[in-house]
Amino acid sequence: MTTKSKSDLHRKYADALDLCDKHGIERSFAVRIDEVDFCQYPDFSRHFKAYSFPLAVVENKPVFKGDKLWNIAVGFEFTVTDSPLTLLDKNCSWEKPKPKTFILNGDKHILPTRCSLSEYDPHKISSGIFGIQYYFNDKEHYDNTRNAIVNLLDGKGDL
Repeated sequence: MTTKSKSDLHRKYADALDLCDKHGIERSFAVRIDEVDFCQYPDFSRHFKAYSFPLAVVENKPVFKGDKLWNIAVGFEFTVTDSPLTLLDKNCSWEKPKPKTFILNGDKHILPTRCSLSEYDPHKISSGIFGIQYYFNDKEHYDNTRNAIVNLLDGKGDL
């Protein structure tokens, strides 16, 4: 919904209050003014662009356009836009996820993550293994994991 009038602000505020109530967070977080201050009872006397409303709730904290979150599945940070945030609370975190690891051939490796075109991150290396695409943090991460798997498949290593 595009905000063009004071009544639009009231409707967005009502939706934001419902979102806060649904997630059990303080109603004072339902509106932000000038991207800094929270206000429990806004009078909407400023220009409509001064107000922003939460788009979702992640980890019991409201998420606004411009906030930075981490995609847990892929492990990269992104900036929240106006796009619909349907599964945001399950796929995202305010904190950088700790990398998962596995032991192969006696060495500890960072587990690569599966990726899809919708999760594409140009800062990571993507590679297919057995027809499945995976993200690797960097070339060293890719090389180490690849070499361990090749050694295992060539009979030069063990689990």
